Amino acid sequence: MPKRFKSGLTGGEAKLIGLQALGFVAAEADRLHRFLDLSGLKVEELRTYAGDPMTLAGVLEHLMQDESLLLSFAANHRLTPDDVSAAYRLLAGETTDGIDFD
Repeated sequence: MPKRFKSGLTGGEAKLIGLQALGFVAAEADRLHRFLDLSGLKVEELRTYAGDPMTLAGVLEHLMQDESLLLSFAANHRLTPDDVSAAYRLLAGETTDGIDFD
């Protein structure tokens, strides 16, 4: 059974939320360009590191810095902003070591 954390999320669930967030950002060109501009990533780098927990944490951090984006993403995926924050903390390594993201 996957390990659950205080947030109630497993590492795999956090990664799924991060991947959903990446898809949400990439679904609209303006959103994607803004993320790329602010993060300093190039499209090729984003493709290469799309599944990396730190990249996904960066996408979630980007959403959390824009309340309207965060609320839109959360509503579209039946999440709460707290779920997004918990996923960010897991992916960024702020919660515990040795997380299994599969």
